[in-house]
Amino acid sequence: GTQSYYRQACGVVVDLIKSKKFSGRALLLAGAPGTGKTALALAISQELGSKVPFCPMVGSEVYSTEVKKTEVLAEVFRRAIGKRCDKT
Repeated sequence: GTQSYYRQACGVVVDLIKSKKFSGRALLLAGAPGTGKTALALAISQELGSKVPFCPMVGSEVYSTEVKKTEVLAEVFRRAIGKRCDKT
Protein backbone atom coordinates (compact mmCIF):
# COMPACT_ATOMS: atom_id res chain seq x y z
CA GLY A 1 0.00 0.00 0.00
CA THR A 2 0.97 3.57 0.66
CA GLN A 3 3.60 2.67 3.27
CA SER A 4 5.56 0.52 0.82
CA TYR A 5 5.42 3.33 -1.74
CA TYR A 6 6.88 5.74 0.82
CA ARG A 7 9.61 3.26 1.78
CA GLN A 8 10.48 2.81 -1.87
CA ALA A 9 10.62 6.59 -2.41
CA CYS A 10 12.90 6.98 0.63
CA GLY A 11 15.14 4.24 -0.74
CA VAL A 12 15.46 6.03 -4.07
CA VAL A 13 16.38 9.31 -2.37
CA VAL A 14 18.93 7.60 -0.10
CA ASP A 15 20.48 5.76 -3.06
CA LEU A 16 20.74 9.00 -5.08
CA ILE A 17 22.44 10.79 -2.20
CA LYS A 18 24.81 7.92 -1.37
CA SER A 19 25.82 7.58 -5.03
CA LYS A 20 26.51 11.35 -5.11
CA LYS A 21 24.01 11.88 -7.93
CA PHE A 22 22.13 14.28 -5.64
CA SER A 23 25.27 16.00 -4.40
CA GLY A 24 25.08 19.70 -3.57
CA ARG A 25 21.30 19.81 -3.67
CA ALA A 26 18.55 20.15 -1.11
CA LEU A 27 15.41 18.11 -0.69
CA LEU A 28 12.23 19.95 0.27
CA LEU A 29 9.16 17.86 1.13
CA ALA A 30 5.86 19.68 0.74
CA GLY A 31 2.29 18.57 1.26
CA ALA A 32 -0.79 18.70 3.43
CA PRO A 33 -0.48 18.32 7.21
CA GLY A 34 -0.43 14.77 8.52
CA THR A 35 0.78 13.11 5.33
CA GLY A 36 4.07 11.81 6.77
CA LYS A 37 6.58 14.37 5.50
CA THR A 38 8.37 14.61 8.84
CA ALA A 39 8.49 10.83 9.26
CA LEU A 40 9.96 10.46 5.76
CA ALA A 41 12.54 13.17 6.40
CA LEU A 42 13.59 11.60 9.69
CA ALA A 43 13.87 8.15 8.12
CA ILE A 44 16.03 9.50 5.29
CA SER A 45 18.16 11.46 7.75
CA GLN A 46 18.72 8.44 10.00
CA GLU A 47 19.63 6.26 7.04
CA LEU A 48 22.18 8.78 5.75
CA GLY A 49 23.79 9.54 9.10
CA SER A 50 25.39 12.68 10.45
CA LYS A 51 27.50 13.47 7.36
CA VAL A 52 24.41 14.73 5.55
CA PRO A 53 22.93 17.88 7.14
CA PHE A 54 19.30 17.72 8.26
CA CYS A 55 17.43 20.93 9.07
CA PRO A 56 13.77 20.36 9.84
CA MET A 57 11.32 23.20 9.42
CA VAL A 58 7.58 23.71 9.58
CA GLY A 59 5.28 25.66 7.30
CA SER A 60 4.62 28.28 9.96
CA GLU A 61 8.30 29.29 9.74
CA VAL A 62 7.68 30.28 6.14
CA TYR A 63 4.17 31.68 6.26
CA SER A 64 4.08 33.56 9.56
CA THR A 65 6.95 35.90 8.86
CA GLU A 66 7.27 39.36 7.38
CA VAL A 67 10.34 38.20 5.47
CA LYS A 68 10.00 36.89 1.92
CA LYS A 69 9.43 33.15 1.71
CA THR A 70 12.52 32.69 -0.43
CA GLU A 71 14.64 34.40 2.24
CA VAL A 72 13.30 32.06 4.92
CA LEU A 73 14.14 29.03 2.77
CA ALA A 74 17.58 30.45 1.96
CA GLU A 75 18.27 30.86 5.69
CA VAL A 76 17.30 27.23 6.36
CA PHE A 77 19.68 26.08 3.63
CA ARG A 78 22.43 28.32 5.06
CA ARG A 79 21.87 26.65 8.44
CA ALA A 80 22.22 23.24 6.79
CA ILE A 81 25.45 24.28 5.09
CA GLY A 82 26.73 25.70 8.38
CA LYS A 83 25.96 22.45 10.16
CA ARG A 84 27.95 20.56 7.56
CA CYS A 85 30.88 22.97 7.84
CA ASP A 86 30.84 22.71 11.64
CA LYS A 87 31.15 18.92 11.46
CA THR A 88 34.15 18.82 9.12
